[in-house]
Amino acid sequence: MLRRVIPLAALAVVALGAVPASASPSVVTPKSASGCTGETVCINVVGSGLHVDKVSGGVAVSGGVAQNHKWCGNVEITITSGGNTYYDKTSPKGCANAVTPYDYSVSPNANYPNGSKVCLYAHTDSGWDKPGGPACETVHS
Repeated sequence: MLRRVIPLAALAVVALGAVPASASPSVVTPKSASGCTGETVCINVVGSGLHVDKVSGGVAVSGGVAQNHKWCGNVEITITSGGNTYYDKTSPKGCANAVTPYDYSVSPNANYPNGSKVCLYAHTDSGWDKPGGPACETVHS
């Protein structure tokens, strides 16, 4: 879902539509939702009401090509509610830089309890730039 982005500040507008970049979760009701945390970790939830069809997103790195900023690691997508984990998938390891983001998507295609949190976490390998996160959305009827 993420596309090549230069500069990173445009990520929320170019890759996910006009979305405010904030740490607070959005609400998925009755349609899909997208958001970014720190303009580096982004999530896109496709579904309606309590049903989640697809979750995608990933990591982009700011700083420009000349500054050699890079992130390597994997991302984890979870769906949780009331202390229970209903969905948890971790991507293969990959890298992102100022030109190429790291993208990952899953298709839960299921209903979840009202108020469930859909989150994308970026796990960073040692020695690489650490992105913000997690980016989360809330499933709501």
